[in-house]
Amino acid sequence: MPQPINRQEMKNTAKAILRDAQVKLRAITALFLFLSLLLNQISSLLLSRASQLTEGINPLELFPAVIVDLASTVLSCGWILYCMGIYQGQRKEYAALGDGFSFAGKIIALSILEELLLGVRLLPAAMCVYAVYFSGMPMSSTEVTVCGLITVFSLYLTITALYSYRFSRYNLCEQPGMGSLRALRMSVLQTRGHKRQLFFLDLSFLGWLVVSLLPALYLLMVSLNPGFQGPGSTLGLTLLADVWYLAAAVFFLPYFQLTDLGYFDALKHSPGLEAQLPPGAGR
Repeated sequence: MPQPINRQEMKNTAKAILRDAQVKLRAITALFLFLSLLLNQISSLLLSRASQLTEGINPLELFPAVIVDLASTVLSCGWILYCMGIYQGQRKEYAALGDGFSFAGKIIALSILEELLLGVRLLPAAMCVYAVYFSGMPMSSTEVTVCGLITVFSLYLTITALYSYRFSRYNLCEQPGMGSLRALRMSVLQTRGHKRQLFFLDLSFLGWLVVSLLPALYLLMVSLNPGFQGPGSTLGLTLLADVWYLAAAVFFLPYFQLTDLGYFDALKHSPGLEAQLPPGAGR
């Protein structure tokens, strides 16, 4: 039976690391979040421009936006590498944010693999939602109920898979010479029997996430209800939402990341892990 992990102990360790680190992790987090936000804005502008140039979207016109999104994914692994170094007591420089680009191909391959696997699990839910709400076909109450059950089961499988793949990037960042498939398989084995603990870890940070997204939630309310009367322009609210999220995330994201790395450190050498992996799988 999997041994429980002391969540409070992991959190206390993360707080101690943040307090005693030789470099300020929140400063590098602010830089990482700013660059990520900048890349996301560039990607959105490229997509908007591509849709305006033609009536439909040409796949070739999406290529620049895809490249920017992939660069953001690689950058996130650079931040993970930085946090890993801090967790291990190393001193890191700001340039370490770019370390992920040294094995960008494997990071991109892992990201595509994860999205494909998650997409397969989510596909039944998407088909059911389309059938019920957008197809225009008449459906009996029994058919609607069946679609609802399929959707719930599909979402359950997707969320379970998300937790199964939780440590895949950590594995790849810790051992860049590892294959993407092996990193994914290792994560599935490492998280086996511990998904509930990881879920409760996420729940313990839910308050911080809600606080960081308050302006964004208000903006969503405005966009979904044109008749809603509230202060501020859409542009001003969007800017406020971005700045608010950055300020809140700079405070809680390093804390969460170090706590999550503590879980990874406790589970990465699970007994019998290597024996369950096919020899050389994904290398």
